[in-house]
Amino acid sequence: MKPILGNDNRAGPAADRQAPAAGMINGALDSAGPDGARSAEIAPQLERSQFVLGIFRDPPVAQKALQGLLAGEFQAGQLLLVAASSGQMSEALGPGDMPRIHTCQLDGHVDNGDLLRQASAAASPFSPLWQSMRAHLDGQDGAKGSAPQRIYTQLRHDLGAGAVVVIVSVDRTEEQRSAARTLLDCKCDVLLTHEVSARSG
Repeated sequence: MKPILGNDNRAGPAADRQAPAAGMINGALDSAGPDGARSAEIAPQLERSQFVLGIFRDPPVAQKALQGLLAGEFQAGQLLLVAASSGQMSEALGPGDMPRIHTCQLDGHVDNGDLLRQASAAASPFSPLWQSMRAHLDGQDGAKGSAPQRIYTQLRHDLGAGAVVVIVSVDRTEEQRSAARTLLDCKCDVLLTHEVSARSG
């Protein structure tokens, strides 16, 4: 029977066990300064951006979801509504006095590479999502069937068929769950979550 490679924690004879090489601290190479002091190399910090997306194939139903999110713990700046046309945008926003959430109207251009490029003008905190989509469109993610590719394909299909998309920017796992619960309670047709990690600075 062949041994399983990797993660083999069995200890062999003492002669076979090697101490960590000098200059290594928890697997990170350290360096000696002029005074002989050593400092560990610090890994680059990553900033995480999390999003919950609800696709509504009946635009007026999205209005209830937006109202539910605003009535809960979410601020208008955390919400983005994407629609292919002004008519669908109006149906989703409804006739009432809706707070000024972020909106992105694609003017029907949902069958080419401009589907989400137009949304790159959307204010933060949504820019990491669009950057992730653009990386897929530009072939920078290098992974066929990657999460951005699947989300892009889903959005292109549903927006082209007349749906609207409610996107919520969340900071914590609890917010993610709350947003997902509200969108599901309001009968969204498709629920997606996406996380983008990027180096800070």
